[in-house]
Amino acid sequence: MSAITFNAIPRLTGSLVHERKDEGMHSIHLPLKLSKVSKRYGEHLVLDNIELEIPAGRSVSIIGASGSGKSTLLRIMANLEPPSSGSVQWWGQDARILGSTDRRLGMVFQDSNLLPWANVAANVALPLRLQGVNKTSARERALYVLRMVGLEPKAKMFPRELSGGMRMRVSIARALVTEPNLLFMDEPFGALDEITREQLNDDVLRIQAELGVTIILVTHSIQEAVYIGDTILVLRANPGRIGEMIALQKKREFWRDGDNYRVSDDFFSNVRIVSQALRK
Repeated sequence: MSAITFNAIPRLTGSLVHERKDEGMHSIHLPLKLSKVSKRYGEHLVLDNIELEIPAGRSVSIIGASGSGKSTLLRIMANLEPPSSGSVQWWGQDARILGSTDRRLGMVFQDSNLLPWANVAANVALPLRLQGVNKTSARERALYVLRMVGLEPKAKMFPRELSGGMRMRVSIARALVTEPNLLFMDEPFGALDEITREQLNDDVLRIQAELGVTIILVTHSIQEAVYIGDTILVLRANPGRIGEMIALQKKREFWRDGDNYRVSDDFFSNVRIVSQALRK
């Protein structure tokens, strides 16, 4: 794949950009903050008193037993559903105030959720078209991002013509097309075979290195959590609460030699640390 950066892409204009001259440096470097966040469904307490700050440029993997509230926590972080109590801030602003910041979010779900009647380029361009970017500019940006994930030659194909891994790459491209500073990923690789999954894990880390995006990933896989995350958030269950935050020691750009790293002592040491934390 040929690597590109967003410096080469025409900048967003119009309704997607919100200038904020008064934004402090602290909020710029702290894209996400949760304060005393709890979530109830009726009488059932799913999440209890979550306190969390995630600095810019980090890659955080959320892992825990089934029922610990991983996906619920991610959805609250992304403002897809409200907390029952507590607050969520994006870059120092209330997350419920849409359009309050010039910084943007991306979301990758468990399913690729592509429009079956639209080709690959149109699927990737969709977020821009919905926000008023003209068709030509949106397609140009879509092609740049497709090149980043290695799928520019597939731009005219339809989702039914793609493998599962390719469809997920399209979904990632669609999440990146608006230049997000904060990318949420909810178990996007769980249904894929191991080889494809590892390739996409490498893609995610390469893209993060190129764009500097902050990534928050929910996964059931300890190995994937350790590979992608530089920080591991371990959730305890009944109710969901933060058990541990584990900062992993990794060599810079270890993923460039990912096959060797996956069988290294450093990798297995990190896997063991997280495994032990999950069993507590």
